Amino acid sequence: MTEGYQIHSQNVTVKLDANENPYGLHPRLWHRIMTLTWGMTPSRYPASDGAELRDQLARYLKVDGDQVILGSGSNELIQVALTAFREGLDQIVIPSPSFGMYRVIASMLGLTVAEIPLDLTYQIDIDAMKQAMASKRSAVFLCQPNNPTGNCFSSEAVSEILACKPTLVIADEAYIEFGGQSLIKQIDEYPNLLILRTLSKAFALAGLRVGYAVAQASLIDRLKRAKPPYNVSAFSLLAAGVVMDNPMLQMNTLIPLRRDRERLRAALQEIPGLLPFPSEANFILVRVLAEKVGLRADQIRERLLEKGMSVRYFPGNNVLNDCIRISVGRPEENARLIAALQELEG
Repeated sequence: MTEGYQIHSQNVTVKLDANENPYGLHPRLWHRIMTLTWGMTPSRYPASDGAELRDQLARYLKVDGDQVILGSGSNELIQVALTAFREGLDQIVIPSPSFGMYRVIASMLGLTVAEIPLDLTYQIDIDAMKQAMASKRSAVFLCQPNNPTGNCFSSEAVSEILACKPTLVIADEAYIEFGGQSLIKQIDEYPNLLILRTLSKAFALAGLRVGYAVAQASLIDRLKRAKPPYNVSAFSLLAAGVVMDNPMLQMNTLIPLRRDRERLRAALQEIPGLLPFPSEANFILVRVLAEKVGLRADQIRERLLEKGMSVRYFPGNNVLNDCIRISVGRPEENARLIAALQELEG
């Protein structure tokens, strides 16, 4: 049986393990959502295709409405895409480490998974990727910025993968609002390019599960045949519509978050035995040098839990077993974390 994507919920006061937006939804947007909720009719199904929200998202990205499809989070759209192409695929190809759900969903669908290790700077080994794709019908996943490493892959490597013309290229841009260069402008050139986006991260709607995908209309039509009806709730459609009616209001919350990210990384660098990597997302991957800290990465996670703070650890992952991933919090949360890390003793 395929091992699932493990979520370890904890009762903590500082939650830095799920890459959520610590500043939350802008109060004006939340007030508008609550006002409109009084007019909802929950006894009726929502619009099956969410046409109004699709059009709002299309305007935000400067594409056509028929180039957008909605999902219950981008996770559902991963499953929809692989289901839609299942009979035309031999495998999926993933740079590793990357988001664990790619492997989980592909394995559930009976697809072979080829994981290609990133190099020491967490960049794509393009020769190994090409070799993996050779003579096999492949769906390639590219997470930009990459979760959990936080960096973006080089534009040259991405261009080379697109030039190989695999069956499907899925560019997961869940964190693109925090940094990096989107591939949106390239969808007209590549009919096999599918871009995943979400309102869970920058737009602070993680609890409402609203994702979307963008591609040429013919590719979106293929996905529609694999998508379940009414997959996004009426309340989620309403809330997302309010946010996308004024997206820049919410995007303003990212200004302090980017500042906090750089300050947090600088503070982590000052702690002996911790090696934080550069990040263009809203989290920082940190390698733990146990011989200097006196504790392994998993032990640091447990010590932090005892102090009411949660960070992400990756049990069973040989590449990441000496790492923790820290979501960027509010300044006071980041300060509390740094103080706790400074107090740790083996």
